[in-house]
Amino acid sequence: MKNTKMKKRSELDIVRVSLWYWYIRVNLSKNSDYQIEKVIEPDAFNKNKYGDAYHNNKWRGYRLGKHTPSPILISQAESHVQGSSMLLKHTLWQVMNNSISIESLLSDELRNLSWEVQRILYKANKYDCGSTLVTHLSKRKLRQLECLAGLDALAAQIIFFKLAVQREEDTSALSQSIYRTSLIICTELPFFNYREHFISLVNWNVFSLVSSTKEGWGKSTVYNFSKNVKILINLLLAMEDKGKVGITRKESVRALSNLLHETRVLNLLDGSNVLKKDAM
Repeated sequence: MKNTKMKKRSELDIVRVSLWYWYIRVNLSKNSDYQIEKVIEPDAFNKNKYGDAYHNNKWRGYRLGKHTPSPILISQAESHVQGSSMLLKHTLWQVMNNSISIESLLSDELRNLSWEVQRILYKANKYDCGSTLVTHLSKRKLRQLECLAGLDALAAQIIFFKLAVQREEDTSALSQSIYRTSLIICTELPFFNYREHFISLVNWNVFSLVSSTKEGWGKSTVYNFSKNVKILINLLLAMEDKGKVGITRKESVRALSNLLHETRVLNLLDGSNVLKKDAM
């Protein structure tokens, strides 16, 4: 009999499942795997023939991203925490998968993005959003995506980054925009909990596609990213205390985006050279 080895689990799957777990945990306001399982899978708790209580105890594995939940469990979780299945199945994970061709991303994944994002990516016609994709993302369009700063916006930026790599075009503006968007996303839960894993994933699956960018990234940059997320959160809290920003997510994201384009703020960030002109 041949010895068979288990296929190594990809970092993409580990991170997306862990984020799914934390999204559920945060939104249920629970403090343990046991408490989550009690809510999502009450039938998992039972007694054996001797009357001893037992439960499946699978949720630690989801927290660590060791295995992917079944479609039934995903549906059960969605019934308790709306939006959790969207996070797990988001097109971003396909976009960051380098085994998928840019042609497939352009033909299949772009139309999965939100209407707000598609309006930026497609040339306008009399019906507002046409079927012709823009050839590149201008600074204005990149700024518009940063002001949305969600997974859809990040997916769009990465697709155009990969397209620029294929065309052998300059990717520095796209790299910086992806970095800024990632910073903003990671100021929020559950991404804050996995900020270092998340930026490492972006680095490995996106930035490393360009040799000049790859050389500029290391462990210190990942550590600096984590510190910069905390700095941004503190700046935003200070602005909220002074009444300089509203309480909605849209207002907060726009405020963070504006901060990341101010020289005084960039000087506060560790390793801020990655956000400076021609740094990437």
